[in-house]
Amino acid sequence: MLGLWLVTAIAAGQGIGDQSVLHDLSVEQLVELAQKHPSVRMAEGDLQLAHIGVNQATLTPIQGLTASTGMTEGQFPGAGPQLTGALWLSVNVIDVMGYPGRIRSAKAAAANARARHELARRSVELRVRQAWISLHSLEESLNAQEEALSALEVSLGIASQLFVSQEIEIDQFTRVSAQTASARQLLLATKREYLQTVRELESLVGLTLAEVREVEQ
Repeated sequence: MLGLWLVTAIAAGQGIGDQSVLHDLSVEQLVELAQKHPSVRMAEGDLQLAHIGVNQATLTPIQGLTASTGMTEGQFPGAGPQLTGALWLSVNVIDVMGYPGRIRSAKAAAANARARHELARRSVELRVRQAWISLHSLEESLNAQEEALSALEVSLGIASQLFVSQEIEIDQFTRVSAQTASARQLLLATKREYLQTVRELESLVGLTLAEVREVEQ
């Protein structure tokens, strides 16, 4: 379907490079939107879970707390009964011994999750910037190739008339025809690459470029 559209576009003389799809858009806008990419969100969720793990690991390993009260005779002559009490903490010795290790492990897991999150963010940003640069380069190539093809088609038309009137040899006509066909194939390949790059950029930001414009407005 894509190939058919491209062939039709070439036949109709439509030029993708005539109007930049990046018009009115900045790479910073796209980078910001790309931070909602699924890979970044997943890494962000893992980071939040890791932080919860750290909080849980730092809780004091107390199993129970009990208290008792009672009345005792005064310690001094003439003193009446006094209220006394006691408080007992119940802990698991194994939990206490493993407490520092659990904290270190949880903090290490959080550090790894933080590194993965940062890597995901930077990876998506890099892909957006690379796609942005590629689109600019492809747009320039498309404009140049479309101009070259137009010139060759004019030359082919002239060569065809000259060949019919027997003013040039068939090898001259064939050479111009082959150059024109080659230019068409090159333009077709560049347009396909261009559209694929647009789709890649749109998949990174989660919106079509037209929708991005509407969001920014």
